[in-house]
Amino acid sequence: TTEIYTLSLHDALPISATIVSGAMAERTALGGYIVYTTIITGFIYPVVVHWVWCNNGFLSGGFTADKSKTILGGCLDFAGSGVVHMTGGVAALCGAFIIKPRIGRFDENGNAVPMPGQSTPFQVLGTFILWMGWYGFNPGSTLGITPAGYGTIMARAAMCTTLSAAVGGITVVFFDRIFSKTYDVGMVCNGILAGLVSITAGCATVEPWAAIVIGIVAGFVYYGCVKLLEALHIDDVVLAIPVHCGCGMWGVIACGLFATQGNYGYAYSKPECTYPVKMMTTDNSGDAWLDSNGIAVTNSCQNDGTASTLAHMAGTYDDAFETMAQVMEQSGKSPTDAGFTVSNFLLDGPFSDLKKSALCPEGFDCDSWDDAEIGR
Repeated sequence: TTEIYTLSLHDALPISATIVSGAMAERTALGGYIVYTTIITGFIYPVVVHWVWCNNGFLSGGFTADKSKTILGGCLDFAGSGVVHMTGGVAALCGAFIIKPRIGRFDENGNAVPMPGQSTPFQVLGTFILWMGWYGFNPGSTLGITPAGYGTIMARAAMCTTLSAAVGGITVVFFDRIFSKTYDVGMVCNGILAGLVSITAGCATVEPWAAIVIGIVAGFVYYGCVKLLEALHIDDVVLAIPVHCGCGMWGVIACGLFATQGNYGYAYSKPECTYPVKMMTTDNSGDAWLDSNGIAVTNSCQNDGTASTLAHMAGTYDDAFETMAQVMEQSGKSPTDAGFTVSNFLLDGPFSDLKKSALCPEGFDCDSWDDAEIGR
């Protein structure tokens, strides 16, 4: 388990830290992000990893041999729905709440104003790169393929990962079409990510049919969280909070609902398949709810939320954000205007003199030039 702890810190730690950057994009100073990143990588994430993935963690259902030292036998989180994604998602929620929405994200009546991304092809490309990387994240959590039985675990993890991701994307896009009357590529992409995050905890311990169910529910969890954030006026630029926080929670709970005794024995190298709390078996007998996974969700949210809130409050956020808001108010311009970009706004407003001096040839009087002449 020392190897597992070291690898989890080395490989998965950056994921928890970078989840936050997407939710708080376009309005966070570099200094504030450095402060937060230092705290989550040094104090928040290692604690959660120790709880779940070490041989003496009180939430470690897979590695703590003495189950009397755990709460209800510990929770199961094979690749990190809770340890990695929910940790980053809760921190992103705290940060987005503290830093407040972007200018123009909500109108004067409090209604959400769409601010779509600038490149759909890049969004699709990024989603498929992430999906491909998940095959290293989930099946790769076996930490090897050569020992006997490891190939079976890896194959199951890959199959369940594929099914949940595909079903999640399909569920979200068709459910959204009921309300939007359009097929939104962005919804497909985030639905895929919702399915991937949700299956991460149970990819090696659930059956393929359960992976399909987990992906379907993940789509609804994601969509509900998106609408909840809008109702609460919390601005998440890339919708990282619904994907990682909401679906991360669902993934941990789903693992407790659908994990089987046999798959647990394979995944955690326990041929005897003993476990203090009964899980759903292949014949659907036994208790379907794993209480310890619910406790793990609650405990992690409390720990991550408190520490992340303090971390974000300690960070220094960009004073230029408020300065730009004041200039926009005076100029009457808005980010929702057609063709608006921050760079053009600044060069046409506060830094127009800088633009002219940079583009004006030496020896010429350019004070009378208008924007069209400068462009030429």
